[in-house]
Amino acid sequence: MDSKGLIFTKRGDDLMKRALTGTLIQFSHVEYGTGVYSEDVKFEELESLVDSKLTLPIQEIKNDDDGTAVLTVAFTNGGLAEGFTHTETGVYADDPIHGKILYAVHYSSAGGYIPPGGSAYIVEDVIDYMLLVGRNVNVAATINNMVVLATKVDIDDHNTDPEAHWALLARLATGIPEILNPLDGAVDVGETPIYRFREFVPTFAGHFEDAIQVQVDLEVGNFTAPIHDTGWLTTISGGYEQPAGMLQPVRTRYKARCRRRLNSGDISPWSEVIAFETRNVFNYVQRPINISPSQGATGVMECPTLYSSPFVVVGDTADVHEATQYRMRIGDTVLHLSPELGAVIEYDFPAGLLLVSGDYVWEVRYKGTAFGWSEWSTSTSFHTASAFITGDEAISFTSWNEYDNASAAGVALADGAALYSNGVDQDTDDGDWTSIQSRMKIRGNRLELLNSTAETITTREALSAGAGLALDLGVCIAGDVTQIDDSSTELLDISAVTHSDGFGDFLFNEGDNLIDGDESTYSFSLGVSGNNVPDGEYFQFDLGAVRTVAFVRVLSYNLSKQMRWLISDSPDSDFVEIGSARTYIQGQKAWESVDLINTSGRYLRFEVVGDIVAGNDRCYEVEIYGFAIAYLTDISSAGFSEAPAAAAVLPKITAATGPAGTAFTAADFNEIAIAKATLGTDTDTDRPDFILLESEKITPAEAFRRVAIGASGLSKDTLINITETQCDTWKQGA
Repeated sequence: MDSKGLIFTKRGDDLMKRALTGTLIQFSHVEYGTGVYSEDVKFEELESLVDSKLTLPIQEIKNDDDGTAVLTVAFTNGGLAEGFTHTETGVYADDPIHGKILYAVHYSSAGGYIPPGGSAYIVEDVIDYMLLVGRNVNVAATINNMVVLATKVDIDDHNTDPEAHWALLARLATGIPEILNPLDGAVDVGETPIYRFREFVPTFAGHFEDAIQVQVDLEVGNFTAPIHDTGWLTTISGGYEQPAGMLQPVRTRYKARCRRRLNSGDISPWSEVIAFETRNVFNYVQRPINISPSQGATGVMECPTLYSSPFVVVGDTADVHEATQYRMRIGDTVLHLSPELGAVIEYDFPAGLLLVSGDYVWEVRYKGTAFGWSEWSTSTSFHTASAFITGDEAISFTSWNEYDNASAAGVALADGAALYSNGVDQDTDDGDWTSIQSRMKIRGNRLELLNSTAETITTREALSAGAGLALDLGVCIAGDVTQIDDSSTELLDISAVTHSDGFGDFLFNEGDNLIDGDESTYSFSLGVSGNNVPDGEYFQFDLGAVRTVAFVRVLSYNLSKQMRWLISDSPDSDFVEIGSARTYIQGQKAWESVDLINTSGRYLRFEVVGDIVAGNDRCYEVEIYGFAIAYLTDISSAGFSEAPAAAAVLPKITAATGPAGTAFTAADFNEIAIAKATLGTDTDTDRPDFILLESEKITPAEAFRRVAIGASGLSKDTLINITETQCDTWKQGA
C-alpha cells in the first residue's frame, strides 16, 4: 500500500503538537530503506524503517513563513557497499522525551534501484524535502531534484575531469559543524565557557571526525587575528573549555566558530558564527564537577545516583548554594532535565528513562543566591548495563567502606579478599524495605584453562573441591582436584623480583643480560655496589604460580660468597632449603647449573651465606628451570555435553541490613545465594573479562531501613568497581 507523500507517525504528530507550546523540533537525518509493507500496514504506528540501508545527513534546515520546513539532504552512493531498491523514506527527529524518533515516513512499492558505489554508475544529488508543519494530516514531500543515473560515457567524462564535484564531495564528506553551546545570543557567560559541538554523522564509510578547531574573536573582529585559536583539538568528547584569562567581563561581546577535520584529511567549511556576551563581573558560581557515574563507566543501572562536587564560588565575593539542576542527554538530545532541586549535590535519576546497553551523557549546574546559575559541568558519558534488576528502588553505592586483603579502589590484593560497601538509608517518609536483590560485575578473574573436556578442566591455579565455578556453559561445583606435572622441563617465567632490606638499593635490569649479552633466553641481571650485605639477605622470585623447580643456571661475576636456594608457597614464611650453589671465585665469570630437590612452590629465594663486604660490584644472571604445575579438576557433576572454553572461580555475594544509620562491620554481612553468573567481555581497556553476578531475591527475617552489599572470596588481582554494583529493594506490600 503506497503512501501519498510523507505521513506523520504518532510520535511525530505528538512532537509537532508539543512544538505549538514551545518544544523545539530538531530534525536529525533522513534514511532510505528497502522494506516491503503489507496492505494492512499502519504508517502512523511505525517507529523505524522496516529495512534501513542508507543514512543521509541534513545539510540545511529552513523555516518558511507559510508554515513549511525545508530539509536539504546530500545524497551519494559513493560509500554504498551493496545496491538496493529504494522503497521507503524516513525523516527522523530528536524528541526531548523519547530520544530519536521516526517523525514521518513515505513508501512506494515501485521504488527505484540505487547501484553500489563500486559500480560504473555514480549517483550524487542534493535533495530538498518540504514538510508542512502545524496540521495533523499527511505531510507532502516535494523532491526538487530527481536522481538521474549516468551513462558510461558520462562516467568516463566525469572521471577525467579533475574539477568534477570536488566541492560537493568535500561538503558531503565533512558536513558543516555546529556549535551547540554557548547558544547563539547567550548572555552572562562566564570566564571559561565550554564549547560543545553537534555530533558528526558520516556520509561515507570509514570516515570519522579526527579533530575540531575553534576560533574566538571580539564581535567587531573578523577572525583574521582571533583572541583565541585552539588549533586542531583531538580530545574533546566532553566539549572544549575556554582557558581562563582570555575573555573579559563587563558584558563584552564575542563570537565563535569551528570547523572539523576528518581522518581522511578533508576539512569542513567553518560553522555558522555564534555570538555571546560575558558577565558583568567574573565573580560567579564555578561550574561543578561530575563525580559519579564517572567518565566511561560501564554497567550503570537504570536509576543511578548522580553525584557532583561541592558548591564553589570564583572571585572575592561569597555566595550561598540555592539550587541544583541535572540533565541527561543522548548525544545532542536532552533526555531529562530535573526540576530545580534544593542545595544538593546528588540526584536519584528517575526510572523508565535509561535503556539497557545504552550510551548517555550527564551534566549538572548550581545556582547561587546572588550570582545565579553556573555554567553546565563538563559532560560525562557512561554505558548502561545489559540488563536491569527491577525493584521498587534501585540503590547505587558510592564507596568500599571496609576491605580485607583488598584496596579501597576494589582491587583484591590476595586470594580470599573481601569488600564491603557503604550503607544506604531508606527515605524518612517511606516505609521499611522487606526484600533485596544484588548485582555486581567482577573484573579480571578468569582462570587460565590449559585443557578442558566435558568432565574436567586443567588449570595452573589449585582449585578447592566444593568451590563454585562459573563457566561459559553455566555454573558448577568443583569436584576432586588432582595435581599433575607437565611432561618436560622448561625455562620458567619470573613475574616479579623483590629483595630483603639488607640489600639496600640495588640494580635490577630485567632482560639486559649484562654479563654475556645472550638475549636468546629469559634472564635478568642484579647488582650490589657499596653495601654490606649480612648473612641471610636474599632476592626473591615470584614464579607466578606453584611450580616444581628442577635446577637453576647461574652466571656470576666478582662474587666470593656461597648462595643457597629456598622455596615456599608463601611469600613471607615457611621457606625450605632445596639446594646450594658452589662458592664462586672473585674475578671469574662462568655459568653453573645447580640441581635442586624437586620441591614445589611459588616463591624461590636466592640467599646469601655469610656476610658480603661492600666494595665490589656483583652481577648475576639466573635462569630457573622446572615443571609447570597444573591441576585437574572434576566438573562431571554439571553434566555438560561439551568442553567449556572459559572459567572463573565464583566469588560470594554478601549483604547487611539493619536500622537506619547502622555502622555495619564485616560480621554483619551474610552470604546471598547466586541466582545467575555470566562470563562476559566488554570494552574496558584494562580488564575486559568479567563475571556478572546476580543474587536471588531474599527477604531478611526483619524489615530494614539500611542496606549495604559486599563480595568475598575474591581472587588476587580481581577488581570490583563500586559503580558496577547495585542493589534493588522492595518495600512493604510491594
